[in-house]
Amino acid sequence: MAIVAVVADDGHVWVSPVNGERGFLSAPDSRTLSLVLGPENTVTNPSLRHLRVGALTSVLAIDLERRRRYRTNGKISRVAEKGAHVHVTLSVEETLPNCPKYIQRRSIVGRRNVTDEAVEQGVQLPEELLEMVRSADSMFFGTANRDVGADLNYRGGNPGFVRTNGPREILWPEYRGNGMFQSSGNLEVNMQAGLLFVDFDGTGDVLEVVGTAASEWDPAQSLEASERTIRFRVHQWRLHRSAMPFMWSPPEYSEYNPAVAGSRQVRPSGASFPKSVRLVKIVRESAAVRTFRFLCEDRVVFLPGQFATLEFQVPGIGSTVRTWTISEAANSVRGDVTLEVSIKRRPDGLVSRWLHDTATVGLKATLLGVGGELSPLLLPAFTPGKIALISAGIGITPVVAILRGLRARGKSSEVAFIHSERYRRDLPFQQELLRRGRTDAHLRLVQTVTADPVNHDAGHLVHGRITDNLLRSVLRSDASPWTVYLCGPDSFMRDIAQKLVLLGSSPKSIHTEVFNF
Repeated sequence: MAIVAVVADDGHVWVSPVNGERGFLSAPDSRTLSLVLGPENTVTNPSLRHLRVGALTSVLAIDLERRRRYRTNGKISRVAEKGAHVHVTLSVEETLPNCPKYIQRRSIVGRRNVTDEAVEQGVQLPEELLEMVRSADSMFFGTANRDVGADLNYRGGNPGFVRTNGPREILWPEYRGNGMFQSSGNLEVNMQAGLLFVDFDGTGDVLEVVGTAASEWDPAQSLEASERTIRFRVHQWRLHRSAMPFMWSPPEYSEYNPAVAGSRQVRPSGASFPKSVRLVKIVRESAAVRTFRFLCEDRVVFLPGQFATLEFQVPGIGSTVRTWTISEAANSVRGDVTLEVSIKRRPDGLVSRWLHDTATVGLKATLLGVGGELSPLLLPAFTPGKIALISAGIGITPVVAILRGLRARGKSSEVAFIHSERYRRDLPFQQELLRRGRTDAHLRLVQTVTADPVNHDAGHLVHGRITDNLLRSVLRSDASPWTVYLCGPDSFMRDIAQKLVLLGSSPKSIHTEVFNF
């Protein structure tokens, strides 16, 4: 599904769902987004009539089942009516991938008949709609900066995380991870904002609310120990009854959701999490990276390239949740009783510094869950082929796990392993990678360092960044046969992905994972 935030002539930010058959949302090129809106969108929703040439607009494509989201911001450059459909073209100015944190997993299980009832509206929320807001586990939040553009994102939590204070005020916590400050930054210069609530589990009603919002930065007054609270003042609302054309499965709540005081507590379904874990081994991998092995109370199922979410009790701070890639491969397809995370010590990293500097064998923690889709072994019919594992910095952890997993399961895939660091001392997993480079006939190993000099006879090690020529050499001039798993800083992944496409890769064959949480 997709959600659209558009700035109206009066400055209000209207946030609306748009639905359609596969292909109604497409990207003809890297600077253009195209939406084809059918009559089920445009006839019943007057908010979408603000989609006009020049309008500041943000589009959030979200896959609730896979917990994936991607937002695209820009201006509308073209609107054309073709029969019963409206074709909208967005000139892209900004794109932002986001993490799966706080997204409740839902699957489409059927369709419902969309009604053409008159839109209800008002300026004060009646009790029926206040209850809809208070019971929500998901909402969509749109903001705008007239000098920059509109922005739209998802907010999620356990039911009750959104509060009301009378018929004209809504407030919610900004949980950890909402730290790009696209929304809060916009509110500092323009308080106009919009909200969207969808009754996924009941009627399919859609509630749009516009008004003004402000961030409250006092940690002592924040909700659920969040970093800040958003307080939203209602100016106008519109209710579209039974407007969501799809019926959804019951939610699988995110393991990240903080408990909400005074509300019914929920846990992620399906998995037997949380689990108690105990630190049993620490291994120095490089000057800044250490691997921490945890022993679990029972078997945990995970795949190479997935991540683990751990909760620690940090002295002087209390409960703190972090997510890292699992850097090992499970001993069995049925899982393992140990898991390892390889963590880079960051000078400004609260938990990474604490673990590196003070953690000892015996430290207890809680495993809240595992997830992620950066793994070739997630494919139901995986067959050996050419796999390129490309990384920079601590992005090496999922790709080294994938390499370990492929070989542990006897997969004879041809693998190109390309990794980049700034300094030679920061190259992790060296003993293992050099051994594999010598003994694995199907592995091409290349590592680069950008700041240290490198001898010409260093073999696998070269000086400089990962260039077009290096990729062309390692991939034998043609990237098209290779399935690529790419991890590192955002700018690095964008640069490498562009290079690979120019070398023949299909964008569909390039898999990335973003860790902003």
